[in-house]
Amino acid sequence: GGDREGDRKLFIGGLDWNIDDEELRRIFDKIGAIESAKVIQDRETNRSRGFGFVTFSSAEEAQRAISEYNGTDIRGRSVTVKLAEEKPGG
Repeated sequence: GGDREGDRKLFIGGLDWNIDDEELRRIFDKIGAIESAKVIQDRETNRSRGFGFVTFSSAEEAQRAISEYNGTDIRGRSVTVKLAEEKPGG
């Protein structure tokens, strides 16, 4: 597909500190094929910083993930799911 990565890569914020890459992938893989799932960690402590990125194989799946998960509770915390990069000039 000709989908740019920017249309397929999602920012996931408000994550429980115990969620790691594997669990992040498991949470979102019912939406569709995931190319990568990464929880961002603090370089000093190697602890989760409470946010991460998930890249889907298509922009359509990314949009579906936003509509299904944004503002919902994951492990009792309300998460933010949005495109990782804002479109320029939008």
